[in-house]
Amino acid sequence: MMNRTAESLFWIGRYLERVENHTRLMDVNYHMRHELKGNDRDEPEYMWERLVAAIGDISLFKQQYHTVKEMSVLHFLMFDRSHNNSIFSCIRQARQNIRSLRQLLPGELWEIANAFYLWMGEQDMEKVMLRSPHSFYQRVREWVALFNGVADSTMAREREWHFIQAGKHLERAENTLRVLQSVYTTLNREGSSLTSSDIYNRMIILLKSVSGYEVFRKFYADEVVCSKVTQFMMLNAEFPRSVMFAVTFLGASLSAIQSQDCQFESLLNESKAITEELRETLTRCNNGLSQRDILEEIGSMLLLCDRLGYAISKTFFQEEFVEA
Repeated sequence: MMNRTAESLFWIGRYLERVENHTRLMDVNYHMRHELKGNDRDEPEYMWERLVAAIGDISLFKQQYHTVKEMSVLHFLMFDRSHNNSIFSCIRQARQNIRSLRQLLPGELWEIANAFYLWMGEQDMEKVMLRSPHSFYQRVREWVALFNGVADSTMAREREWHFIQAGKHLERAENTLRVLQSVYTTLNREGSSLTSSDIYNRMIILLKSVSGYEVFRKFYADEVVCSKVTQFMMLNAEFPRSVMFAVTFLGASLSAIQSQDCQFESLLNESKAITEELRETLTRCNNGLSQRDILEEIGSMLLLCDRLGYAISKTFFQEEFVEA
């Protein structure tokens, strides 16, 4: 497989997962702003700037917009063509990669990606705010789920499939960590001003932002407390959006690719070492750490994900890793 082909497949998985996870993170922040009582209501600019910093380019945003307001932030993260991490830009880039590989992928995937892109081109902030951002985010996630479902049911489990899955699960691990990072940043900032009811409501919204509320209840019933939610989102081996689940399936995809070409043994060894570091860090977060310490560990895990992405790129794509 040509390096360019492998890279395009990997980024198809990353871009579409990024679209879904960005909408989830935006959704949870939007609801924390509009539905919960807390200090962020008194300082809305802080909340919106933190959201841009979490999933966008804060320096680019400040170059283009004079003030940090709800509408400017949502437009920048959703529709701004000059921002490579906006939802529109990610969909456009995923579609371009799929179009370049139409001979390798099922035709249904191109049809879905093209329709998704055309639908997105018809949207704007006025339409989104008229129907509510939540409805827009839900519709975007439905498009991505449709793509993933068709891919699951039509693609042979060969290298094309595994490169897409590797990209998807690396992106998923990173973004679940970013959701947790966003919430823990808020918890640390507001500190003792939050009541137990405030924290409970935030945990419910956090779980719903990753479609994990019902699954969480099966494991922990009514124990909706910060430590249990964090344990669930980081360590649960059965929940598809936990960090542990994503890291495990990422390793499986890399092993499947390696099994068909022995020259990638060094990557597999490096990825296993980084994965083990991730597992050890995840375990530390389950040992009664303070909220501030957990936030630091989340930052460490995000750096490990960056290292793993660099190792994959260096092996399969190019000598210098450049984020697309």
